[in-house]
Amino acid sequence: YWSTAKPQNKDDMEYWPFPPDAMRTISWDMHLDEIDRVGKAFGRAGWYAEIEGQKYMITRYSFWKEQHDLPPGTVSTVLDREAAIAAKDGFVCLKEYNAVE
Repeated sequence: YWSTAKPQNKDDMEYWPFPPDAMRTISWDMHLDEIDRVGKAFGRAGWYAEIEGQKYMITRYSFWKEQHDLPPGTVSTVLDREAAIAAKDGFVCLKEYNAVE
């Protein structure tokens, strides 16, 4: 492959802008399947969620379905480097996340 490599034709290139923040933002009222779809779509590029009035970018997470009585968006657990947030039908464990101004 390397020996027969050719430069790309610039006339055939397309530029796709990065998706808007609204497309990358979840609501804790969403079902976990919807939250996971956004998380998978944007992966390490990050997606957004509001937690206790602060906007965060999340780049790594896990989740599990569980019935609970907490309002969606409630911070249920905070550990040294992880936080669990109540969603509509379970919890999302934030493993890598940063506050956004």
